[in-house]
Amino acid sequence: KVYLTLLELGSSTTGPIIDESEVSSSKVYEILEKLIDKGLVSYVLEGKVKQFEAASPKRIFDYIDERKAQLEKQKDDIKDLLPSLMAKRKGSKYKSEATIYRGKRALKTVFNESLDMLKDGGEVHGLGIPKRSDVVNRFFMNWTKRRVKMNIKEKLLFDETARSDPQSKTKNRPMSEIRWLPKNMITPASIDIFNDRVVLFPAETGDEILLIVIDSKEVAASFEAQFQLSWKISKK
Repeated sequence: KVYLTLLELGSSTTGPIIDESEVSSSKVYEILEKLIDKGLVSYVLEGKVKQFEAASPKRIFDYIDERKAQLEKQKDDIKDLLPSLMAKRKGSKYKSEATIYRGKRALKTVFNESLDMLKDGGEVHGLGIPKRSDVVNRFFMNWTKRRVKMNIKEKLLFDETARSDPQSKTKNRPMSEIRWLPKNMITPASIDIFNDRVVLFPAETGDEILLIVIDSKEVAASFEAQFQLSWKISKK
């Protein structure tokens, strides 16, 4: 808003910028400083008064290109550091065995990271999967492609509420065995077991996605025993 106002005003002191942009004086000074740092605004001193002027709109594209280059460099730097960072993470003991995640991005982060914990030929076990939203169904359809590419199998136990979900169809879940819990066993949350990690995923409330991740060999073994018992009494 400040930049556009300056484009219209040409060269100007802060007074007209504040009036025309309807941005508070404290904010205008802060915004002008940021625009100067980005090369989108310049100024000259006339006596002790600063006269500000907007750079050509073409400068915006130059700034975007510069930011892209900076981000690419940061990305490369992180790639170089990633092996040592991952080694430190694996070597450290968690202060807490349970972590809570919220939101759509968390869904992708948690399940992709959990998948990476399994080796080629590993197996995911899912217990009590309820009906899911369209967003979650779409995610698991895409996630399945990644799982198959990694040669990881899965055994899934759905409850009756998920009968119409695309993700509960065998044709949409290659390298999977799908069974159904007894009709009287309706579960409010799914339990996904990835070796020593357990992901608790309650049924969504509106758009809210909540995930509870537990990294514990003992807890995972307990849920795995529950899964095996449920698998035996379930139907295809």
